[in-house]
Amino acid sequence: AVDAEGDVLVEGHHVGRLDGFKFVADRAEGELAGRTVSNAAFRALGNEIARRAIELIAAPDLDFALTDAAAIRWKGVAIARLRAGPAPLRPKIELIGGELCEGVTRERIEARLATFVTNEIAFTLPTLVRAASAEVSGHVRGLVYQVSEALGSIPRSPVEALVARLQKADYSALRRNGIWVGRHDIYMPDLVKPKSARLAALLWAVHRGHREIPTLPQAGLTSFAPTAPMPDGFLRAAGYRQLGSRAVRLDIVERLEIGRAHVLTPVTATSRMPSS
Repeated sequence: AVDAEGDVLVEGHHVGRLDGFKFVADRAEGELAGRTVSNAAFRALGNEIARRAIELIAAPDLDFALTDAAAIRWKGVAIARLRAGPAPLRPKIELIGGELCEGVTRERIEARLATFVTNEIAFTLPTLVRAASAEVSGHVRGLVYQVSEALGSIPRSPVEALVARLQKADYSALRRNGIWVGRHDIYMPDLVKPKSARLAALLWAVHRGHREIPTLPQAGLTSFAPTAPMPDGFLRAAGYRQLGSRAVRLDIVERLEIGRAHVLTPVTATSRMPSS
């Protein structure tokens, strides 16, 4: 049997608990739990799993939460995690404890969670979602594609030749898609906002297979000193770029006084850094 708290009992003996859709055996009773739950008790758990699946599938989006560790929580328990999908904005869903869910039940649970994630992305990153599916042509297409794939920003210098060919109408098309061509970076100002930046950085890490997601600083900082190395792409998706020992928000980088040479260096940036 499974009680209201998720404790699993076999013939009145406590053998573990059911967290979401994952059975966690008691350490002290691991051998007993492994033997009994894998046999007759699985049938009892199956009934509870079916009940929970029906409840989850009918649950509204507000009942779920996406954590900074790329986990989806339901009723305070991590029940699934994001994994790399076909595109940065289309991650896959991996159910935690899926051995207790098979066939159609598992597919329906993962489909419901995928809908939640899609809605969360559309709500938090609307500019990026629109740009990723925008119909543009010419030189603009390449820039929109690169910025979208990088989840918000790319350095300007590698695409300077492409920028040089942009016409006035091209700049207008980029702005309609939420993209700003700065002196140092091509980026989406909307994605610099804390909530958008955190989700974009999370999706970048998931798409590139990072199991351990780097920890971002407190929201709202214009610059910070990373305590551990962070991938450049992750920082950029979060709305920052590395300058010397500090990561500086992209919109702040554009405001720095860099002299007539228009060359941005760590020394120049650090000496004129706004307060974090």
